[in-house]
Amino acid sequence: MLVVTPDLPDDQVKKVVEAISNEIAKEGGQIGESTVSAKQRLPYRLAKRDDGYYATLKFQAQPSSIANLEERLRLNQGILRHLVMRSK
Repeated sequence: MLVVTPDLPDDQVKKVVEAISNEIAKEGGQIGESTVSAKQRLPYRLAKRDDGYYATLKFQAQPSSIANLEERLRLNQGILRHLVMRSK
């Protein structure tokens, strides 16, 4: 799950999500479902912003590639917050 900055136009938000999907694929992961919601009000302020775009990516990847992915998510200026969860 990602919270993308509201400062980007809609097409740029989709490009940010596509770039993350490409990073996952480059590491050998498989992308399942990907959704991007409209701009929504955040429950609390993140990086001095009240709004953001929520995006979810369902994917399968090797556990060793998750650390690299999280580092890239953390360094991406367009992403306010991220969460990688494991599902069964």
